[in-house]
Amino acid sequence: MYKRRLVYGITRGVLSILCVLIYMMSLTTVDPYPYTIFTYLYNSTILSVNLLPTLSLSLSDYHNLIIVFIFATAALILFVAVIINMDMRKRVEKLLYFDTLTGLYNRAGFEKKARKILNVASARRFFVVDFDINKFEHFNSVRGYDEGDKLLIECARAITLYKDNYEIGARLEADHFVILAENLSMSNLVDNLKVFSDAICNARPLEALLLTFGICEINNPNLSLALYIDRALVAKRTLKGNRDNNIAIYDESFHQQEIETTKSTARLIDAINKREFIPYYQPKVSFITGEVTGYEALVRWVQKDGSVLGANAFVPLCEKIGVIGTLDLMIFEQVCDDILNQIFSGGVPKTVSINFSRVALLDNQFVSKLTNICKERGIDTGNIEIEFTETIFFGDKEMMENAISKLHYAGFTVAIDDFGSGYSSLNMLKDSNFDVVKLDKEFLSVTSASAKSKAIIRSVIALAKDLGLRTVAEGIETQEQFGFLRECGCDDGQGYYFAKPMTKEDTGKYTQEMAVKAQQRLVDVEKLSINDVDINLQKDMRIRSSIIKDKERFKTVFNLVSLGLSIWSIELNNVYELNDATCRILGRSAEELLNSQWRSFVYADDIPLIANSYENLKSGQIERAEYNARFYKPNGQIVYAEVTDMSFGYSDDGDKLLLLAINDITEKTLQEQEQRDMRERYKAIEKAIDEVIFDLDVASDTMTFLKRRDNKEIVIKDYLQYIRKSTYMYPEDVDEWKAKLQMCIDTIGGVSGRYECRNKYFGDEYIWCKCVYSPVCDSRGQVKHIIGKIESIHEEKEFLLNLKQEVNLDPLTRLYNKRYVKEKVSEILAQDGKDSNMCMMMDLDDFHSINAQYGHVAGDEVIKKFSSIMVSLSKTSDIVARVGGDEFLIFMPNSSEEDAKLLAQAIIKRAGKFAVKGIGIVTVGVSIGIASHNRESLTYETLVSRADSAMYFAKNHGKNRCKVYTRENMSKHVFGTDRRT
Repeated sequence: MYKRRLVYGITRGVLSILCVLIYMMSLTTVDPYPYTIFTYLYNSTILSVNLLPTLSLSLSDYHNLIIVFIFATAALILFVAVIINMDMRKRVEKLLYFDTLTGLYNRAGFEKKARKILNVASARRFFVVDFDINKFEHFNSVRGYDEGDKLLIECARAITLYKDNYEIGARLEADHFVILAENLSMSNLVDNLKVFSDAICNARPLEALLLTFGICEINNPNLSLALYIDRALVAKRTLKGNRDNNIAIYDESFHQQEIETTKSTARLIDAINKREFIPYYQPKVSFITGEVTGYEALVRWVQKDGSVLGANAFVPLCEKIGVIGTLDLMIFEQVCDDILNQIFSGGVPKTVSINFSRVALLDNQFVSKLTNICKERGIDTGNIEIEFTETIFFGDKEMMENAISKLHYAGFTVAIDDFGSGYSSLNMLKDSNFDVVKLDKEFLSVTSASAKSKAIIRSVIALAKDLGLRTVAEGIETQEQFGFLRECGCDDGQGYYFAKPMTKEDTGKYTQEMAVKAQQRLVDVEKLSINDVDINLQKDMRIRSSIIKDKERFKTVFNLVSLGLSIWSIELNNVYELNDATCRILGRSAEELLNSQWRSFVYADDIPLIANSYENLKSGQIERAEYNARFYKPNGQIVYAEVTDMSFGYSDDGDKLLLLAINDITEKTLQEQEQRDMRERYKAIEKAIDEVIFDLDVASDTMTFLKRRDNKEIVIKDYLQYIRKSTYMYPEDVDEWKAKLQMCIDTIGGVSGRYECRNKYFGDEYIWCKCVYSPVCDSRGQVKHIIGKIESIHEEKEFLLNLKQEVNLDPLTRLYNKRYVKEKVSEILAQDGKDSNMCMMMDLDDFHSINAQYGHVAGDEVIKKFSSIMVSLSKTSDIVARVGGDEFLIFMPNSSEEDAKLLAQAIIKRAGKFAVKGIGIVTVGVSIGIASHNRESLTYETLVSRADSAMYFAKNHGKNRCKVYTRENMSKHVFGTDRRT
């Protein structure tokens, strides 16, 4: 700013002198006194100023003088402009090419400077060194960001001290540094880096710092520097956290791996274009009849040399490069063609199941595409079964259920594949509208050795049957497995015991052979004696009876649910069996409950209710009873419960059985009682409330307050002016209160009303009060007085505000829930503004493995800690929400794409490892997708869908990173996770 003013001053001075010279020249043509430069009128007197009494210049001399002066002035202005421009260029370059914290180059500056060095000294030997500080985000969280910045500055200073003439350093982001090292042998470079690392780490001995280095030699200066930085980064990642060896060198094996990945990608895309992928069919066989009931289509890659590759060889790469959706549709079309050919050849079409990845649910046109393919070929959609893996449950549940409903409406059957592979839960069966459950082959592979696995399989099959679902077992390889599953009541099975996947030409031949072998297989199985259990499990009562006989199976099933379940003998009036939840709810051990009479722990007033239900069930008048009852815990605490009694068949001993289900509603009941008590308290408070009566004299603008309890009177003159500077009323409520009073005064006949505001009329603190007022008018309708009363509603108001807040919050994380964020963001998007808003979707990478390995308690702890990180890094204006199990959303109003990127990078850095009580350190990654709402007319669903697509792009391209949605890149990629055989 100072230099700009200097230029303006010089320019104005030069122009002023120039004007004077021009005026002098004009005077020489009219003034008889050649020495008078100018005249002026002062107090009606003409004054002449003669500044050059000895100088006489001709007109041409003036012209020459002016020309010389103009050139001199132009030169001076040009000189000043050049200086200013050079200064501005330096400032711009500093912003563009240098890191503001450390003073080192940034990525752009490093690549520019390094490129110049390589062009000048291309014959010399150069290396790119990439390094960072291990657990830097933990250092920041423990020591604070100021200390973290000091550590980064120390690293930058060390780079400056240890570099030679042709070495440069840069800070790319956070704690990520890169160095261009020149003219060193590899061994010397490694030694120097060890000295460099020791200098930084030894300066902070108590911090236990560790620097990790990756080195890549520049063997081709013409290649991109970004490529060499990435290669050094790849080498560095192989050593993360290794204190014994913190320096890795990128060698030919890394390079060869990159080449192979590139070649594989090219071959895969070429194979898709040439349609080298075809479906193989694996039969599904009925456990009852032994006949083929259908096939599963499994994708195979038939290569040019005739070799056939299974799905595991190429599906992960398809998911990574985003072509899995294209491959799925290609196989679906071929399956439809094969079904059509079977129909034309006179065969009876079998049901064919086809596996689709999670990405299918992201395509709004998914169902219509499948339906159109079937319509074009005249295929009945009832002959096709669509399979999804369990991973779809970790996405948008509403989107999943909507897609399944559309598939059902179109006539398709829907199956859940790989059930039992590690993600399963009873909610999956309870809440989702599937038709078929397919048990995972890995889960079955241990049945011959694991009694627990057998018990769980029995339980899952029994539950599926109770829910009306068909069951299919995968991976059957032995006669023992076949017999065991048939005994459990499984409907169909597939595996090498029946047949390997085959081409479409072989399916017809196999079906004929299978019809001959079916009866023999059944005879063989009949000879097996598996637990001496009758294999005819189609009768409902026998299924229930078998559950009671096999206590291990019963425990496995009923301990998976949170309801308290118990089996009672109605005749003997005692407990037959119970689950862990029953013991937990009633606060008693299993032995105590089994050996005691039920009346001993039932609330006395509820005994007749339960006894009456017993008698009605015993006599057969009803099959089911539902009621609320109370039970005692040993410490005297009352448990409130919803109870369901229902007939459960007969045991093998002939006892009539009763299933008793107890749902603990103690917390809910107590909350309702507390709310009722609170309402009663409010009524009592209202009766004895400390009211304030007021009277505003409009003519004199005098307000009189009278406190009824102590009969204290307060008179305030010039009230409408006084309340602006008064502290009795909350500042934000003053204007509205004054406006209401003024409206009442200005309206003929006045206006009655009420107003809720915060004031100090009842103490030293602001509390919520209700002001009720009415006008008193004269005969002409002019308001003379405004009278009313003020009473406290603080407890009720606080309760309602807290209750409203609770409705909008996720109970685990205390973040906003999905319902609230949808409503709030939709409201913002509907506004006709010009602001740029950003939406971020994020998902914890492989979170299911944390639940599987450590349990859901540890998983909940990780989610809460991650939520705290998001809140601490977000602005107060940002909307942070939990929209799913491990899925989160951040909506950033009035923010730029750069703001979102910075926040995403900060979250990724902080969300590395969490200390979980009782377990230790748990490593967590996060994938983030960013979408912008920049003056577009977008709905909440569209904006979130874009961010979600970008998130899956990040997840399928390495995880633990962020990706910004753009139409160009997202339209070319499809994302998803799928498990194939």
